[in-house]
Amino acid sequence: MCSVTLSMLTLIALVIFHKGLSQLLDENCIDQGGSASWMARIYSTMGFVCSGTLVHKRFVLTAAHCVKGQKTLYVNLGMASYYVHTVSIHRNFNDTTNDIAMLKLNNEVIFKTNNRPICVVLDDEVISAAIPIFSAYGWNESVSGSGSQPILQSLYVTQKNENESQHGRTQILITGRSVDSGSPLTATLNYRGKIIIAQFGIMSYGHDPSVYTDVTSFKTWISSRIKASEQN
Repeated sequence: MCSVTLSMLTLIALVIFHKGLSQLLDENCIDQGGSASWMARIYSTMGFVCSGTLVHKRFVLTAAHCVKGQKTLYVNLGMASYYVHTVSIHRNFNDTTNDIAMLKLNNEVIFKTNNRPICVVLDDEVISAAIPIFSAYGWNESVSGSGSQPILQSLYVTQKNENESQHGRTQILITGRSVDSGSPLTATLNYRGKIIIAQFGIMSYGHDPSVYTDVTSFKTWISSRIKASEQN
């Protein structure tokens, strides 16, 4: 897997022209400081479990199959570690579909210049089908040697034709090698005059093609989990 920096990402000119407030899950995602500080490493008491992404000051997005049945989980974000307070798994999850989960952290993440959530766009106009090339990220800790320091890796991947998907737009099929389960599929967008890095997929299963859960198909579920938590 070849490593690339965010500055080398292909800029996809996806511009929303209609007026109104931007629809981002967390507005703090805009100032991302040029780094993938939203990448999370999820651990159990037995070791590394999956990758994930910080999408909100209290929530990490990942794959349901990673965390189902896990009793004690921790999330590492950079040098900081957080205990997982609550795990929310999509009620229709099975082995191959609706593979999405949210982890509520025990404490809020304090955002800094180099520590921001990834953008999740709630606009209906922003869809994964419009993007031919993504960037996939992962730690690949599941195949690293014991005691090795995790190194974030990324690569360009190409979306397969929509008609090849078994489950319509709830999944994205990608050509090329897979990375860690729960890791993100991203694209750089010009969104309402702001350059953002948005998450479009969550690594679910497979290897050339790799199958990602389509985040844009679950944006209502994602935002509702956060709203419900804030009301409690």
